[in-house]
Parts: sequence; structure tokens; C-alpha cells
Amino acid sequence: MQTSRDLSTTALSADSTFRRVSTIAIDIQQGRGTLGRLLQDTTLYMNLVQTNVEVQTLLRDIRRNPRRYINLTIF
Repeated sequence: MQTSRDLSTTALSADSTFRRVSTIAIDIQQGRGTLGRLLQDTTLYMNLVQTNVEVQTLLRDIRRNPRRYINLTIF
């Protein structure tokens, strides 16, 4: 059985955690940090999407034409 002291400690810990999460959420909404910038800056997002498309295209081409990218010569 939990004592009132244990419940108080748990409540304080939960309150501290919720405050930290709230601070992080505010920072993200205000565009702070990497995630905040990503969510606030559509140019960055679009550049990441385009980069992903290009990397996927390159990987498909490497799979289809590996000799174009890997030149192995022995002697």
C-alpha cells in the first residue's frame, strides 16, 4: 500500500515532468531547436523532402546499375 508520502513524491515528479514537457512544446511552437525549425520553416521541410527523393532515386539507380558506381579492378 502506498503512503501519502509516496503519493506526494509521485505527484511532484509528475508535475516536474509535465512542466518540462510544456517547456519543450512551447520551444517547438516558437521554432526553437531542430524540431521547432523543421516545423516552422517550410523551406527546410521542402528541401528535406527533395533531398529524400533524390537519395531514393540514386539508391534505385545504384541497385539497377551498380557498375556505374563501383569499379573493382584486381591487378
